[in-house]
Amino acid sequence: MTLEEIARKFDISLDKLRKYEEQGLLKGTLLQNGEKVYSEKEISHIAQLNDLFKAGFSVEDVREYMDNMRDEKQRLRLLRKYRNILISELHQKQKSIENLDYIIAEIKKKEAIS
Repeated sequence: MTLEEIARKFDISLDKLRKYEEQGLLKGTLLQNGEKVYSEKEISHIAQLNDLFKAGFSVEDVREYMDNMRDEKQRLRLLRKYRNILISELHQKQKSIENLDYIIAEIKKKEAIS
């Protein structure tokens, strides 16, 4: 499968796929005609790569995750690390929402009094 076909299949931009390639996360095989194709194994990892980056994984951690496909303990450690980061960010955002709600309520009280 070519990069263009992969982009269509996963609805991922070519630029993003090229970036994965530049980062060494996708390799592909160069054919004699100059076309680059990707193995089924690489293709199966693309959606996972995208999800990991969306979750905030660094390039180094994505590479470590992909290099340790057979070491489930290591992969779980990385997944839990980023899950905890996301939960912490979620809590921080929830607190910010609560603070904004308080300010809104205070302004409404002042408007009601006036």
